[in-house]
Amino acid sequence: MANVAGLAIWWVRRDFRLTDNSALEAAADAGLKVLPVFIMDPVLMNSMRASTKRVAFMNASLHSMDMDLRQSGGRLLVRQGNPKVQLARILAESGAKIIFAQRDYSPYSIRRDKDVASVLPLTLLPGIAAVEPGLVTKPDGSPYVVFSAFFKAWRSSLNALPLTSRLVNEFDGQPSLDSASLPTADAVDGFPVGNQAAVNRAESFLKEALRLYKKGRESLDGSGASRVSPYLRFGVLSPMRLALNTAESESDEYLRQIAWRDFYISILARDSSLAFRNGRSEFDGMPWNTSDIDFNSWATGETGYPLVDAGMRQLASSGWVSNRVRMIVASFLTKHLLIDWRMGEAHFMRHLLDGDVSSNAGGWQWVAGTGSDRAPYFRIFSPIAQGKRYDSEGDYVKQWIPELQGISSQWVHEPWRMPFPPVNYPPPIVDHTYARQRALDAFASLRKKKPR
Repeated sequence: MANVAGLAIWWVRRDFRLTDNSALEAAADAGLKVLPVFIMDPVLMNSMRASTKRVAFMNASLHSMDMDLRQSGGRLLVRQGNPKVQLARILAESGAKIIFAQRDYSPYSIRRDKDVASVLPLTLLPGIAAVEPGLVTKPDGSPYVVFSAFFKAWRSSLNALPLTSRLVNEFDGQPSLDSASLPTADAVDGFPVGNQAAVNRAESFLKEALRLYKKGRESLDGSGASRVSPYLRFGVLSPMRLALNTAESESDEYLRQIAWRDFYISILARDSSLAFRNGRSEFDGMPWNTSDIDFNSWATGETGYPLVDAGMRQLASSGWVSNRVRMIVASFLTKHLLIDWRMGEAHFMRHLLDGDVSSNAGGWQWVAGTGSDRAPYFRIFSPIAQGKRYDSEGDYVKQWIPELQGISSQWVHEPWRMPFPPVNYPPPIVDHTYARQRALDAFASLRKKKPR
């Protein structure tokens, strides 16, 4: 046993950074040396919802953080297996007396942490959100269920955030324990790894692109987006610091996007089952379409609607699509095809580089109309109109659908209307006018039912 007096375990989960880190600061404030531990949990690593690209980005980010730790005199201890079992072993091997970690709110995370805390000295701290769930409530203490009201209160709460620029480097002298090797990780195109890369990207966006964000955020290729979501997903970038820096810039457009993330986290904090359950009970009786053929056409980008297909092919290829494209393809699945939002949510999680349970489920429920705060049931995105508005020349579509290369902008969003449609691209799997009316009828049939 390699006992080190005054040692704490920092259980790394979604906080891959050494600054603005509540778990690290709690250990340092207690005058303890810190042993950073990452556990490769087979429940998560082998999940059918795991994304190859997301795991690759995670591994590469862990390698980067390990390099930062080594420069501070420490290293990342890696173990594989059940977290409760592995943490108990590390406590025994190291002599550490306490475990610090940042609280998470996914259904599995809540079960896992409750299990660990039942037998081990686990202390959970805030940090996943910019503003911790429970701090933004109505005057009577009840939670906000509508985003607009939440945002107003959330924005005011930023003034009280306890942000520091402290770099914790209490790692020298940590015990030498056996460690598994981190898996090798290939770089993910478009997303350089590491805390400094994340900070640089955020600062560059705030300085150079934020003033154009209101218009740029609608770009289908994501050129006007901040593209920091994968860094927030794993805590490579501090959400609290990003929120405060954005608030200083006085740009509510982008600040609202950060607040949406916190809003969805707060929903799961109240009821983690809403990751997989309709937020409005009347949708439990929705007659969803269960056609595998329709779902697979959507998933593989073969619906015959170019904008939808381009988005789904980009998702499969890169693991990232812009917010506008996410809404368009989600609307098509849930309203044109009337397929359960949970099917789309699961597919996104299997591919998204930034896949996060709260934001993913929240976004899908907003589009599908099943959440507490949701798009109106009659909002049904026309992939044709959206394409003509946001991709008038068809550049985005042609980038991801080579079958439509060379087709003029007149036809690129409606190739089936050409005198001689392309033979290697499918016709629409459903007529837009018919699908829209079918969705309106189905949703209207639920309106008389009392929402949860």
